[in-house]
Amino acid sequence: MEGILIVLFFAVIFFLAHLVKGFAGFGTALVTIPVLALFVELKLVLAIVVVVGLFISFVMHMQYNKKVLYNYAKPVCIGSIIGVIIGTMILVVVENMLLKLILAAIISILALSILFEKKIHTHRVNERWGYPAGVVASFIGSLFGVNGPPLVVYFTEIIKDKDKLRATLNFTFMVMAAMQLVTYGIGGLITEQSVLLSGIVLPFTLLGLFIGEKFEHRIDNFHFRKAIAIILLFAAALLWFM
Repeated sequence: MEGILIVLFFAVIFFLAHLVKGFAGFGTALVTIPVLALFVELKLVLAIVVVVGLFISFVMHMQYNKKVLYNYAKPVCIGSIIGVIIGTMILVVVENMLLKLILAAIISILALSILFEKKIHTHRVNERWGYPAGVVASFIGSLFGVNGPPLVVYFTEIIKDKDKLRATLNFTFMVMAAMQLVTYGIGGLITEQSVLLSGIVLPFTLLGLFIGEKFEHRIDNFHFRKAIAIILLFAAALLWFM
């Protein structure tokens, strides 16, 4: 019975996370990882997020591929190779508790920046910034699954069209997930359990994505972001003390 409840809990969280992704275009890891890491090993959660994320990003890429700005995505993807390799090597050897504490700190900072609308201002951003952005995003993403914030900062500075921003972000998420799947597999993080759970939650992720896209223009973005920030702070606090 306990196993069934855990699977149902996974399904609900992945549904809600992809509801956010369908609405905002990113944010899956910010919802799934801090919450699920409270109950199961973080490395298992990361493996599931990568497997499911790759599939979902591929589905979205088929829908938005004509709007991807590959000239901006290319340097990010090249820089990601370094970050993914280093991040996975550290993930394999670091203890779960230490990872959870560092993740809690990162989530807290991100949540506070969302809550108080603190934006990172950069100047004269161009394609060359994509290389370090790719390294940083993929390194953090491989260790904690949270690769979105550095990419959002980079792409929002150079891509002003919302649809092209969404499509280009998704493409880089897909490429990074593919790299992580390979390195996680080599590192022994992709197990039978992670693949099985990924298959179980996949229908719920597709449903959440579908509904989220339908409500993309109907939800007040300001209050939506505030609600997400509060949830993240609560999850981070639990990570600190559990």
